[in-house]
Amino acid sequence: MRAKTTDSYAELAPVFVGREQEIKRFEQYYQDFLKHYPHNSIHVINYYGIGGIGKTSLLNHLQDTLIERGNKYYLIDLKNNTNPAEILKIASISLAKAYNFEFPKFDLALLAYMRRTLTPVNHTEIESFIGGSKLLNLLFDASSFIPDVNLALATSIIKLADSTIAYVRNIFGSDPAAAVKKIDNLSTEEILRRLPAFFAADMRENIKKIDDPFFFLIDTFENLVDEAETKGHSAYYDNWLRGDDGLIQNMPNCLWVIAGRESLKWEQEDNNWHRAISAYKLLNFTQEETIALLNAQNISDDEIKNNIYRITDGTPFYVNACVRRFYNLLDRGEAITVDKFGANKDELMERYARDYDLQTKQIIYVLSFIQPFTEAIAEKIMPTIIPDYSRERLKKL
Repeated sequence: MRAKTTDSYAELAPVFVGREQEIKRFEQYYQDFLKHYPHNSIHVINYYGIGGIGKTSLLNHLQDTLIERGNKYYLIDLKNNTNPAEILKIASISLAKAYNFEFPKFDLALLAYMRRTLTPVNHTEIESFIGGSKLLNLLFDASSFIPDVNLALATSIIKLADSTIAYVRNIFGSDPAAAVKKIDNLSTEEILRRLPAFFAADMRENIKKIDDPFFFLIDTFENLVDEAETKGHSAYYDNWLRGDDGLIQNMPNCLWVIAGRESLKWEQEDNNWHRAISAYKLLNFTQEETIALLNAQNISDDEIKNNIYRITDGTPFYVNACVRRFYNLLDRGEAITVDKFGANKDELMERYARDYDLQTKQIIYVLSFIQPFTEAIAEKIMPTIIPDYSRERLKKL
């Protein structure tokens, strides 16, 4: 969990406190991963626990660690987007900017998919996508590219300049047009299913060129589950990650860290995942960790600190609510006493809600009764209970 270090809550700077065991486990896998690089084995570290337990804060800390060590990494946050095609498109663009990675095979497959699925066909978006890809820029004229779903990509290939033939042939072999035709011959569903494999193939080449291991962090994994349950395809919601054509199985020399509310159940589909996943449940903070966090938040009164641990049981979400409550009282110039936090979690949330407007209070009260809480469940319940419900308020909260 991230602690704060100034007097006003709005200005508190993040400081990571606790989670020594979880960090130690990551460090063990990190060192082993580097020691045996390169290799073809697959390994996933899975941190899981209830909402508000500190999974995102832990991943943020691991991300900071990778940055400090100069490791190459990419963070996928599934909080606001669970569409594989969009996620991979954003990832390819971000990795190209950050590390000069190239994704020629993926770009070509995604162009074919976009051409067939954009409704209405957005010429500007396609032209921008072609312009941002080295390979597509060589194969197609973005300004004259016809986004007609009935036309094969191969018919739009322009004559390659002598200076670019070697680059294109290095990717697709002696007959680039034949490679493009293979994608043309795939159904839209097949292209979508194989997009992760195309992405992974390009990543393998990128990793080979940099001769350096790569780290993937995935946060809010439960959103994949929530959406799958809503749409009725829970058995396939994460195939783009774990499946035979998925990212993980097709990208050796990568260490994966996935955080979600429940442990990964992939071994139920394929027993081989049992040996590849190391799952760790995030528990509440100990009293010592809670006190250390509150000290880092500049809360010095021992009675208040001990009372906060007593009513929260060290659950990071509730501890953070206490910190917010503390600074709201401080900003208003009110006396900060033990009774201002309540005698239990319910009373704490009631007092915590006092500091917000009516609709936010209502959201807090409803959330306190949803166990377990997921955004999908909240989205179903909130509009039926709260007039003028705002999804943005929930996300901000």
